[in-house]
Amino acid sequence: SLNYINLSYNKFRHIPSELFMLEELTTLYMFNNDLESISPEIQKLEKLAYLNLIGNKLTRLPKEITILSNLKEIYLSINLFKEFPRELCYMEDLEFLFLNYNEINEIPEDVRNMPNLKGLYLKGNNITNVSPSLCKISSLSELDLENNQIRELPHEFKEMPKLKKLNLR
Repeated sequence: SLNYINLSYNKFRHIPSELFMLEELTTLYMFNNDLESISPEIQKLEKLAYLNLIGNKLTRLPKEITILSNLKEIYLSINLFKEFPRELCYMEDLEFLFLNYNEINEIPEDVRNMPNLKGLYLKGNNITNVSPSLCKISSLSELDLENNQIRELPHEFKEMPKLKKLNLR
């Protein structure tokens, strides 16, 4: 019962369909490949808790990813996202979300639907405004918005009880 797979530093354009049969898989590393899309079949990986897809060519996520209720950490930095993947906003158990170095220009209002998010990392994007809805995530303890184009912060920031680390450099 295989639960950990590392297929990083290869040339995969898609997640191999054979992986979707591994019901015990909890950890999947596929960073630095050529992934262009993720199959809706990802929903079959019900025990997946950690997904690392850094350094690929992803522009969107399938809506089926929201079915992965055990997913706690997802790494999507250095991809080609032009928009914050809204599907992630409906993953209530997600704790850490890495979207550094994409081409995202705004954080959607729906981000407030992530009640267990502890870390949100959006370094090196094109974000100019920080939505007050971000301040509604009471569990958020780390927020990294370094190297963006932020002009002002909402006054609601002072109402974030668990925020310990804020990076706007």
